[in-house]
Amino acid sequence: MRHILKILNTNWIHLIGFLITAYLGGIFFKLIGVESEQNWSEVFFDNILLIPFSILIYGIPFLIGFYSIIIILDFLSFYFTGINTTKVILIEWILIVTPFWYWAFKYEFWIWLPLSLSLLITQVLRVKSINRFREIKPKVAL
Repeated sequence: MRHILKILNTNWIHLIGFLITAYLGGIFFKLIGVESEQNWSEVFFDNILLIPFSILIYGIPFLIGFYSIIIILDFLSFYFTGINTTKVILIEWILIVTPFWYWAFKYEFWIWLPLSLSLLITQVLRVKSINRFREIKPKVAL
């Protein structure tokens, strides 16, 4: 059970990925002319403070739901199955991002697309740590 907790602890990387992606996404969207209400100084400098603040204030319901789902999927996948880590990570990614792709196109809220890519990248970054923790088997007292 201890190795499952270590696997669950690797999910912190998603928040870092979301912060970086939201910042880079703002720059990219300004370059291509999507959501261009901000001027360049706001995109480069104000967003350094506004993005973490926005994620922590407005993103709390999203983060609670996201982390609840990914922790449940991680626990079920890694505790009860012997499925390859990469397959588990990709299945989790597809299950989680599918509704966000739908909302991105339906409501033209394009930040969901780079955030989906960010989730894929951070999931792949977790594979090495997860594999290291999965090799640790709990000791059974005889």
